[in-house]
Amino acid sequence: MAALVSWANGGFARISQTTAGAEHHLIAEITGTEASLQIVWSGLSDRGGTPTCRLDLAANDVQEELPLNGTPTETGDLAEEIARMVRCVRDGKPPPTDAVDGRWAVRLALAAEASAQSGHKVAV
Repeated sequence: MAALVSWANGGFARISQTTAGAEHHLIAEITGTEASLQIVWSGLSDRGGTPTCRLDLAANDVQEELPLNGTPTETGDLAEEIARMVRCVRDGKPPPTDAVDGRWAVRLALAAEASAQSGHKVAV
């Protein structure tokens, strides 16, 4: 699966995910007028315990690997999301994302599906 998301100001993001075959790969690239960001995740499966992950920032003809707080895995991320939500409830703080963020994520996914089916750009 691959998707290209473009903005009116000329910025764009390309997302590519492969789950067929023996491994699972995800590449996301966000490119703007001044810099680009790329994350590459590879593992034996989406629930694999030892994936590799790299986050690179390129700006002004210099590429820099940015530090990650661990390597994300589906099961590890779910455990961390649950722990964060418990802390929010316990400490009376708002969660880092809200229903508006979720709504935008769903709108983007539906637009990507509609674009794939029609073969044309879909405005979000």
